[in-house]
Amino acid sequence: MATLEVSVSNENVTWKCAAFMDSASRYHKMIHFLSSNLNYIQILIGFIDAAEVDAFASSFVRVFSRTGSLLPLIRTLIEDEVVKKCRAQSKGAILRDNSPISRIESAFVREVGRKYLQNLLRDKLTQLVINPDIDFELDPIKIAKILRDSNPKMVEDRIEQNKNQFLFYAQDFFDHITSQESIEAIPRPIRAIAGFTSEIVSKHAPESVTALIGGFIMLRFLSPAIAAPESAEILNYEEMNLHHISTITPKIRRNLVLLTKLLQAVSNGVYFGSKEQYMTCMN
Repeated sequence: MATLEVSVSNENVTWKCAAFMDSASRYHKMIHFLSSNLNYIQILIGFIDAAEVDAFASSFVRVFSRTGSLLPLIRTLIEDEVVKKCRAQSKGAILRDNSPISRIESAFVREVGRKYLQNLLRDKLTQLVINPDIDFELDPIKIAKILRDSNPKMVEDRIEQNKNQFLFYAQDFFDHITSQESIEAIPRPIRAIAGFTSEIVSKHAPESVTALIGGFIMLRFLSPAIAAPESAEILNYEEMNLHHISTITPKIRRNLVLLTKLLQAVSNGVYFGSKEQYMTCMN
């Protein structure tokens, strides 16, 4: 096998590299081998450091999407995750944490779903961003600070006003993303992953199917785009410029985060509790 030689003369370092002259051929052979032997990929993933999961997931998606083997790989990894969590009596943690497969799913849907998200969310999110009067805040402590008045009646009135506004926009948003037209336009690879998840989870934890499918679509796909639309180039910046808005203000960011929380809760079929008491009025 070729070696990498280093010679040092005074302060000059000369690299003589013969090791990677055939690197492209070796690389393609390695990828082909891994694509044909999924068990090796499962072993490899087990050694990924938590701090490197996101970088690994992005590279994994870029490499294997070019081989045409990415979806079969994802299916295998989903099944492996489901079986392991069920054996460990951790059904509630299936595809929930920041495991490699969860991060791979996130990286994949960002890649294949970018155009869809732009078409689906651009108008709705831009309207939320350019309208300074929209306020979804329900936390009485935060509202008292905004009003600079802790008068219970004033705080209560503002919460009711914001709640009604929040409900209106959330319902409009929910109806839009769940319309037949929007569902049918979801990219096929993303629908394929949802199908894999449904098929596999139905065998091992059938009571979790609906929550996991909703969680995948919301948590991995829609929620990141709603909470940070600029990251996926979703916003209509020409429209924003007309309203002299160049960035998302803290208030608008808070609105987007609260909207994400509500849609996520609906998709998971859960209610707000003591952890976020101020949101219980949206149950």
